[in-house]
Amino acid sequence: GATKYLAGQHSAFLNVLYQNEINESHKFTAGLSSTYDRFNEDFLRVLNGGSAAPSLPSVTDLLNAGVFGEYTFHYEEKFSAIAGIRGDWYNRSGFKFSPRLTLKYSPVDEIVIRANGGRGLRYSMPLVDNIGVLSTSKEYVGAYNTHALEDAWTFGGNITHYMPFGASSNTYLSFDYFRTQFANQMIVDYEYAGKAAPTSIHFYESAGKRSFTDNYQVDFSVEPVERFTVTATFRYTNAKVELE
Repeated sequence: GATKYLAGQHSAFLNVLYQNEINESHKFTAGLSSTYDRFNEDFLRVLNGGSAAPSLPSVTDLLNAGVFGEYTFHYEEKFSAIAGIRGDWYNRSGFKFSPRLTLKYSPVDEIVIRANGGRGLRYSMPLVDNIGVLSTSKEYVGAYNTHALEDAWTFGGNITHYMPFGASSNTYLSFDYFRTQFANQMIVDYEYAGKAAPTSIHFYESAGKRSFTDNYQVDFSVEPVERFTVTATFRYTNAKVELE
């Protein structure tokens, strides 16, 4: 229709690493990294009656730069741990810390247990991340023309049991659970019940409101005969968000 959205993106990435192996059990990595994105966006949305919605900034610069460190510990083939932390400066949000931890334990050869958790940060792209809004005739309300810093913690684990049958040693049954808990998220509300008109889509940050996703998954894989693999997967997702 009368909506136009033309965009270009130029990106640059810098990563400098220093790695050292103290011995077979202890290793560490330290480094500097930076990511830069420049978006050129040409946006025009004509509403009913001929009025135009506010446009996007023609040029948007998103930059983060920081330092990080990572320590790895191995104990034979039974246990390993990777602990890391990042400190990043975001040009629109200031300084943020992002820790992470990964654990792996194998009590017996047939069973592997993994657990991990950490923090993730990214600048949102409200229209690109929700491209379906361009196909509606609703008015956009709120922060559709900004780039909020989304902040989420993800943690969970996996148990894999390798089974002694099939044409190979890669027959396994696996159970996964992961939860993503948002501290801040860009919400796109198609049924905004506040002061906006009912024919609008409201863009706003969750700003501490409850928002999380639970993922449960079961995988089974077997090679009954050589070069023929059968895989079955069941996944259940429980996603909830508190709207305005």
